[in-house]
Amino acid sequence: MLSSLFTLGVLLILSAIAVDPPSQLPYNSRPCFTSSTTTDALLTNYCRPSYLIIGAGKAGTSSLYNYLLDHPDVLPADSKQTHYWKYDHKENSVKSLKKYFAHFPRSWEFNLEPDGTTTKVVGESSPGYLTDEKAASYIKREMPGVKIITVIRDPINRAMSSYRYNYLQMIGADTRQPTGRHSRRRNNGKEKDPASTNHYSHLEAIMSDTGEIISSSTSITPNHVTFSEFVRAEMAFLRSCASADTKDIMKSCLFDPSTLDAQWENITKTTASGSSKELKTHSSYLVRSMLGRGFYQNQLESWEKQHDVKVVCVEHLTKASGGEVLADVANFIGLADFDFSGTLNEKGIYNYGSNTGYGKSTTWDEFERKKRAGGGGVDESLRRELIEFYKSFGEWDHFAARCGWSSA
Repeated sequence: MLSSLFTLGVLLILSAIAVDPPSQLPYNSRPCFTSSTTTDALLTNYCRPSYLIIGAGKAGTSSLYNYLLDHPDVLPADSKQTHYWKYDHKENSVKSLKKYFAHFPRSWEFNLEPDGTTTKVVGESSPGYLTDEKAASYIKREMPGVKIITVIRDPINRAMSSYRYNYLQMIGADTRQPTGRHSRRRNNGKEKDPASTNHYSHLEAIMSDTGEIISSSTSITPNHVTFSEFVRAEMAFLRSCASADTKDIMKSCLFDPSTLDAQWENITKTTASGSSKELKTHSSYLVRSMLGRGFYQNQLESWEKQHDVKVVCVEHLTKASGGEVLADVANFIGLADFDFSGTLNEKGIYNYGSNTGYGKSTTWDEFERKKRAGGGGVDESLRRELIEFYKSFGEWDHFAARCGWSSA
C-alpha cells in the first residue's frame, strides 16, 4: 500500500513538470567572441554564459547549479555566483564586460568548430538578480537570448530558511572571515549600494565561495528575535506600504535602508531582562525581506517581459523526480539529451543548513537525519496566517498547486 502511494506521488510530481520542446542554444551556438564576431579586440576569446540562474535565494540555486555540471557539455565558471549585473556592471564599458566574462572559460575550452559554433555552455547562479529590474534590462541588452532560470520554493519555508541562515547563523557575523574577491563591497567607486548602509551588506559579497562561519549562535535565546516577530513586523510593514497592484514590492518597500527602523520599531523593545534584542546583522537587508523575496510572480514580471524564463519548483528536485526536472532544464538551455537520473543521488543537497558553502553538499541520508532531529518548523497557525497574507497580494495561487505547496 505504501509503495503504491509513493508511486502515485511520484507520478503526480512528474505530471506537474511541463517538458518543453527542444530549444536552440543561445547566440546561435556561438557564445565566444572571435576576431570575426567582434570588432573589439578586448573581448576576443572571451565567452558569454548561455544561462543564468537568477534566484530565489535559499530556494536551491546552489544545488541546481551543481547538478547541471553533470552534463558533459556544461563547463564550470570560476565561481557559482558573481552578482555582476546587480553590483558591478558599468554601462557602455567593454572593460567592465571583459571583467565579467573573465569568470568563464576562454574560447579554447569550448572546442569551437571552424565556424565558431559549439555545443558547450557555461552559466552562473546569482540569486540577487531576481529582485533587480535593472539587471534584467542590462542582461537583455548585453546578452540577448541568454536563457533565464529561476528556482522557487514554498515562500514560507524559504523565509524560515533565510531566518536560520541570514539571522541566526549571522549573529556575531564579525567573526566570519571574508576572503577572496567576494569579500570586497563593489560599488564601482560611486554611490554606496543601499544594502551597504548601516552594515546591511550582501552576505555573498562579504565571503568567498568557501567562506565559513567561525562562530555562530543557532539556538534561540531571549535576546534573539524570533521568526514570528520578524515576519509579523514585515507583514504589517508591507500592508502599509503596498497592495496587490504594486508592481515592484521589493523596490517600493524593502530596498530603502532608511525605512528599516520603522519596520522593526516594535522589535527593538527591550526584553524582560532589560537587555536589547540582537537585531541587526550583516544580512539585515535579507532578513527584513524574508517574506518579500517570496513574492515570486511580482519579481518575475519584469524578467518575463524581456526574457525567456524557465521556472523550477525546488519541491520537484527530489531523488525520485529530479532527473526529469534536470533533463527539462537542460532541454530549455538547448543542450543535448542526457540522463540525470543518478545526479541527485550522487550529489545530495548543496549549501544546506550549517554545511554552508556553494560547493559543499550534504548527503540525502544526512539531510533526512537532520530534518528528523531538527524540528523547529513554522507553527501551523502562523503558517495559515502567512498563506492568507500571500493570497491577499495575489501571490500564493500562482505557484502553490503547480509546485505542491501545502495549504494546511
